[in-house]
Amino acid sequence: LESSQSGLEWCYHRIYNYSATFAAGTSNFTLQVSKAVSQATHAFMVTQDSSLTQNATADSFQSEQFKYKAWQFRLGSQYYPNQVVNNQTTIIPIKGMESYLLTLASFEKMKTPFQETSVSPSLYSSTHGVIAVSLERNQSLAVSGLPINNSRILEILVDRDGALDGVDKRDVNCFLTYISVAKAYIDNLSVAI
Repeated sequence: LESSQSGLEWCYHRIYNYSATFAAGTSNFTLQVSKAVSQATHAFMVTQDSSLTQNATADSFQSEQFKYKAWQFRLGSQYYPNQVVNNQTTIIPIKGMESYLLTLASFEKMKTPFQETSVSPSLYSSTHGVIAVSLERNQSLAVSGLPINNSRILEILVDRDGALDGVDKRDVNCFLTYISVAKAYIDNLSVAI
């Protein structure tokens, strides 16, 4: 009887994809994801060679080789991570190691030793290079995301080595994970984003 008046609530994750295309050789770009949500929990970006997406014999989901010099996500006046991730260090032998560890942490692959990853650091830098950030306020709760609206737009600031590009354009896909709530009543259903 209680659920017939207040409804049954179900919280679930939804994913929004924002795509953009840049000319070959582009070294700096900014990507703005204009999607208003009440609880954004995770965001990641992948860059792909445009020629591979139209080639039937190639892996069209493969990301390009890790060419990011520096990157950072910005949500309103907050930056994630707090400092710009600089991948131009000669101390670490594998290119993009800090980005690799931040990506693992954002996909919750570093919480326990039982959640192993199938992507090694060398594979990450050669064909699986994405940049990712968690937008959770508290990762142990897993439902404490940050709001995004017209005054707090999610922006990705990227500095990459565009000199290594060929002649083909680059497709950039950003995936934003957010929480939605569905309320089911006896006679209808409503979904809140």
